Formats: sequence, structure tokens, C-alpha cells
Amino acid sequence: MATTNPSSCLLLLFFLLSFLTFQLDVPPVGGTRCQGYYDVMGQWDPPFNCNAGVFLYCCGTCFYRFCCQFRQQRLDQNICSNYDSPIWENMQTPCRKIPGPGQDYFY
Repeated sequence: MATTNPSSCLLLLFFLLSFLTFQLDVPPVGGTRCQGYYDVMGQWDPPFNCNAGVFLYCCGTCFYRFCCQFRQQRLDQNICSNYDSPIWENMQTPCRKIPGPGQDYFY
């Protein structure tokens, strides 16, 4: 009669559960979080949690994010680069006209 090693049974059970968890698309406990970002208008949109009902995943595009139901549609936020202020927002202030002789400085 053959005997089985308890550690090999536990290892097999671990791999089986890991595979099933990945395949069954188990939703995250408590949902996911959409990071704050600058949208297409340069407006800062603060971070928010996706934890309402079945809408547990951060989805959309880098510039327009929302919560959705399916893991396959989630946004890979690591590919986005709009977490710092837009380049055009960091432009220098315009030069002021320097008054000529006898003119007053008005601000």
C-alpha cells in the first residue's frame, strides 16, 4: 500500500488553489483604488476607491477613470504618466513691459 507525503499534498493543494483563484477572477476584497491624475483639461482629479457593489476595478483611460465590474477591463495605472502637473501649466510668467522714462509703474 502506497503512502502519501503530507507536505506534497499541501503543496499540491496550494498550487490548485492558486490556479483556481486566478482562473475564477475572484474580486478583490474592498475593491481597488484609482490614483489621482490630471485629466485632459489639466484639472486634478483626486484618488477614489472602487468599492460600490460590483464596481470594484479602476477602469477607463489614463485621462478618464471610473469604476467598472470586470477585471479584464481594468486600467493598468502603471503605464499612465499624468500624475504630475501638465507641462503647459509650468510655463514661465509673461514678461512685464518696462516703463520708459517719465512713465509710472502700474501693476
